[in-house]
Amino acid sequence: KLFYTLQFEHINRRNINPYDVGLNIEASNSFVKTYLEANYRFDITQKKTFDLRLFAGGFLNKKENLPPIYNFKLSGISGTDDYLYRELYAGRFEDPESPAILSNQFEQTNGGFAVYSPLGQTSTWLISANMASSLPLPDFLPLQLFADVAFVNNPHPVVGYSNTRFFYEAGIKANIVKDFFELYFPLVMSKNIQSYSNNISGNYLQKVRFILRFEEINLFRVFRDQKNL
Repeated sequence: KLFYTLQFEHINRRNINPYDVGLNIEASNSFVKTYLEANYRFDITQKKTFDLRLFAGGFLNKKENLPPIYNFKLSGISGTDDYLYRELYAGRFEDPESPAILSNQFEQTNGGFAVYSPLGQTSTWLISANMASSLPLPDFLPLQLFADVAFVNNPHPVVGYSNTRFFYEAGIKANIVKDFFELYFPLVMSKNIQSYSNNISGNYLQKVRFILRFEEINLFRVFRDQKNL
């Protein structure tokens, strides 16, 4: 299957308060969709930040009975939904509902929620905001409080679960190596997401998801950032 992508991106990597904005258009013989993503990092101190990500996406055109893999999704994308093969996943073909550790890898795309759930998928439009703020702790404890909110238009129903349009979650984020290896520990979330997550597994550790950006591997930068913690 052929896909066509067009991207306009503005990146400012300044040392203080860096940001980036990107407009993307994706097309195939089944759909045309577009989305805008913006990231801004507010530097509170040299080692503490408030990070904000905004996302808005919608379909411009689509065929009837569009396969769900092309939907906008509330949860950050795992390997099985990365149909453009943009990211590197250690467990690309692992079911995100399986107990395998590698199935918990995700990328903060679409709605960007850390908790996995099929709830909040849509073939119309979705907007979300993802926030993370450093906690008032010693610098050697790189922990942040994260909170995500999203509004999903006409979400696809999931049998047995309430079909709401507003979703939220919050928890603790551990920046093992910031922007490269990050762990997300969910604490609170929308009732229907909580119910689905509990039905997948009662083991809390299986709810912990992580970001691991292999494409960002730069040993010099990794060791430099670790030294500066």
